[in-house]
Amino acid sequence: MADLNNNAVVENSGVLFSQDFSLEKLNILTSAGQRFEIRQLMQEFSYYEDIYNFTVSGYVKIEDSQGFIESLQLTGNEYMEINFGKVKNAPNTNDQIFRVYKVGDRTPSQNLNTQYYTLYFCTEELVVGEQIKVTKSYTGKKISEIVTDVLENTLKVKESNINTIEETTGMYDFVIPRLKPFETISWLSTYARPKSTGTVGADMLFFETKEGFNFRSLQSMFKDGVYATYKYQQKNINENEQPIQDKATTVLGYEFTKTFDIVNDISSGSFANKLISIDPMTRSFNKMQFKLDEHIDRLLAGLKILEININKSKSEIMEICLATQEINEPLF
Repeated sequence: MADLNNNAVVENSGVLFSQDFSLEKLNILTSAGQRFEIRQLMQEFSYYEDIYNFTVSGYVKIEDSQGFIESLQLTGNEYMEINFGKVKNAPNTNDQIFRVYKVGDRTPSQNLNTQYYTLYFCTEELVVGEQIKVTKSYTGKKISEIVTDVLENTLKVKESNINTIEETTGMYDFVIPRLKPFETISWLSTYARPKSTGTVGADMLFFETKEGFNFRSLQSMFKDGVYATYKYQQKNINENEQPIQDKATTVLGYEFTKTFDIVNDISSGSFANKLISIDPMTRSFNKMQFKLDEHIDRLLAGLKILEININKSKSEIMEICLATQEINEPLF
């Protein structure tokens, strides 16, 4: 996830402070084809990427003293053109077009000459996907092929906007029962297994980044090179004692989203549970049992195949799970 605040926008060709970034374009595109630049009206700009969200999203906080919102008469059919990077004219920057799908609360200033509001934007495919149902059958297809078909033929995503579709193993027959496109992909993800690990692991994720849409497994992402090592350390240290490269990889803050609740976790089956499924067509039932210690055995076996060494034994992982009910402590 990226969260960028406009008090760090720079126009120079380099980086002076660790949180600097260059916002080269921030335009509103109307349905009539008009383009309005709103960089000078911006108070705050936030842009979010998340491997657990299907699409990119964000918002722009506006300080409007010119009646901009009245003159444009925003209706939700407008687009936002954005181009930003860490430094100006960086080679990895590119124009991105998003749909403005919501205007937040409009708050007037004390003198009533200015009003403040927020423009929320998202990827166009998120809006389109809410209007489409997938009703289609697939026979003898890999799940990665079905995901590609949904993107290209249902959502009409350009090939240049598809970044990585990791190949999956196994041939499947599916009938998609009137699901939205992203619901379809989410449902298929629960069956998908990456080809790189064979039968080990079922953790395929669908998400969007600046480079495009991705359908990847956690195992393959673990194999990617380390982008940067982030540290939680003292801030606002003199430049002579802490170079800007270290400040750029300093963690700004963190929070604990969950601590243990052993009674709730026992009753909800976190450590062990039994699932009984009934098939009324064949008049049969099936039992599936889950035990935490057996799950950890499978986890360690999968990591061994991937040649990933976490330097922790089974008993140590069990202690972490029992202490927190989730693996908050880094395993790698």
